[in-house]
Amino acid sequence: MSHLNEVYSNLKEICKWSIDEVRNLDKKEFEDNLTNMQKKVLITAEGMGYFDSKHKVSIEDIGKALAISKSTAHHHLKEATRKLVERYIGDIKIND
Repeated sequence: MSHLNEVYSNLKEICKWSIDEVRNLDKKEFEDNLTNMQKKVLITAEGMGYFDSKHKVSIEDIGKALAISKSTAHHHLKEATRKLVERYIGDIKIND
């Protein structure tokens, strides 16, 4: 919780915003929202270092690891990421 307080303090310096709701994020709820292929691509990408500050691998590498095309890997990773971001941030509002 102290990490959230620190982040909140830092954000108050950047812009005006507020937290309207705090929700308990259930891992199962996230998992149920993703297809099996989205889960595989997301877990593989994370495990291979795709989300590190300096990408250790490309989407093509992820596709090869899963025996799928680069475009298919990109599609599933993008959709999984979109779903997780939408689910995680929900209705967060930033006030100018």
